[in-house]
Amino acid sequence: MAAGQDAQKNAMTPCVKDVGAKLVTDHQKLDADLKALAGKSNVTLPTAPTAEQQQKMKAVQEKAGTAGYDAAWLSDQEAEPHEDP
Repeated sequence: MAAGQDAQKNAMTPCVKDVGAKLVTDHQKLDADLKALAGKSNVTLPTAPTAEQQQKMKAVQEKAGTAGYDAAWLSDQEAEPHEDP
């Protein structure tokens, strides 16, 4: 969800901002469902992105305010397996 929120804030094009918003909305529902299932199964879920995910987001955020941000964000989303906390 953090990546979607970042895109809403830093993307240069409306399309990437919209994709970021959709990512947040979809992941909020998925996270709620996953938390409920984990609670029933006594499984502890991660509460933050992994160090690798944080590093990748930082690299994308460094391009904020430039034309390269959107391409970097989309490329990262395409490559990311999306294992949200």
